[in-house]
Amino acid sequence: MITRFRIIFVALIVGISSVNAQVPAPAQAPAPAPVPDGPVRLELTPGSTARYRVREQLVGISFPNDAIGTTSAVSGALVLTANGAVNPAQSKITVDLRTLKSDQDQRDGFVRGDRLLNVDKFPTVEFLPKRAVGLPWPMPSGRGAQAGFQLVGDMTV
Repeated sequence: MITRFRIIFVALIVGISSVNAQVPAPAQAPAPAPVPDGPVRLELTPGSTARYRVREQLVGISFPNDAIGTTSAVSGALVLTANGAVNPAQSKITVDLRTLKSDQDQRDGFVRGDRLLNVDKFPTVEFLPKRAVGLPWPMPSGRGAQAGFQLVGDMTV
């Protein structure tokens, strides 16, 4: 059986720690986010995940299928300068590929095997962020604050 894959790697930062933030009192309107006077370190916290999405097209079967594999074995940090730029020398995200899991054990074995990722020889992926596109600066602060942005960088598989 031949399977074709198109891999899209997605790393999600779910939690943030060590961010300079102020939580406004509940009766007040939210205060503007403070402008940091030094670097800001955003660390991946437990619950962060990395995933891949592949479009499978099996030979002899005409319907494509999107397969998704995930892992919570993700660690690292994103360090931003006082003006909101990524500090590439101090930023790195690492994903342990040995724990990738989809809904099919056979697919997992193929993805982790020596014909695709070869995780016995190359067990991790390292992503080195270079810049953040669409990152609001200063970052939103306070309880429930969120910011969506795209990280651009180099990934070694």
